[in-house]
Amino acid sequence: MDRYEIIKKLGAGTYGTVYLCRQTDTGRQCVMKRMVLRSLSDKERDSAHQEAEVLRNLSHPNIVAYVDALSTRSKLYLIMQFCDGGDLEQRLQALKKENGTLPDNQLLDWFVQMTLALQYLHSRRILHRDLKTANVFLTRGNIIKLGDFGVSRVLNATTELAKTFVGTPYYLSPELLNNQPYGHASDTWALGCIFYEMATLEHPFEAKNFPSLAQKILNELPVSMATYRQGATVPELEDLTGLMLEKDPTRRATLPQLLEHQVVQRRMLEFVTEAEQKSAELAAAPPPAPLQGSGGSGSRLGSARSGSASGLLTAHPPASQHNQHQDQGQHQHQHQDQHQHQHQRQ
Repeated sequence: MDRYEIIKKLGAGTYGTVYLCRQTDTGRQCVMKRMVLRSLSDKERDSAHQEAEVLRNLSHPNIVAYVDALSTRSKLYLIMQFCDGGDLEQRLQALKKENGTLPDNQLLDWFVQMTLALQYLHSRRILHRDLKTANVFLTRGNIIKLGDFGVSRVLNATTELAKTFVGTPYYLSPELLNNQPYGHASDTWALGCIFYEMATLEHPFEAKNFPSLAQKILNELPVSMATYRQGATVPELEDLTGLMLEKDPTRRATLPQLLEHQVVQRRMLEFVTEAEQKSAELAAAPPPAPLQGSGGSGSRLGSARSGSASGLLTAHPPASQHNQHQDQGQHQHQHQDQHQHQHQRQ
């Protein structure tokens, strides 16, 4: 533990306490989740070790990165990437307080990032099983990172369905409420709930108690997005939401199908066009003059160009100001390319 210095407590979860910490040798800020194993049942202890194993095997631009794992006889420490932009729940609450609206481009860019991260998990036979806005983290550059795999489950080779009832009530799917198995489609339902929440700043299903909430999830449709959001894209956004909030899990859209939706494809094309324009502007710009006393213009010029290329889109402030950050561009472009390759293989 000498390698990490605790800065402050961030919160507490089902299995442990979460701290902001700093690596003593690099100064890098990380998140430390401390789990007290002696207070856990055998099943809970297995779950804690499972989370460490799941994180160790994941590598995706939109999933919280695993840094390290340490253990003692009584405690397990998970060291993870620190997302300095907070979480999506906080971001949407702030936007609602300002009477704001998430712009279409930001809404769709975040949706694509989440969908590709979820598709990556599913390709590795992993269900997230607790998708909610509080578990969707953001970097300062407005890049989405899915996190908190404390109740995720790696599917074995013989079954594709898990029967354990988990999840946050607002995001529970109809099949879980009907005591049916949890599968990939249940994660898609939760994604649909998050998408609706990003578009409207409201949950798709709300009630004062759990039985009433369950009845709404099972039998009712969400309030029309047009009640909360204006614009020509609302019908398309509502159609996309309906594909995810289909009551029958066997008829619910797959993740590749969601990425093929016209409103998503149009945003992808817009993004590529914007990126190409920025790239052309960058190529046409004259090189900067070398600084006096520098070791020559060659290294200076190379550094300047490589730095500019990391953000192809115009810089944007946080979503609470109705915009997004320039780093969104580079990552989103990578994700779109990744989706195209994945989709072609299917």
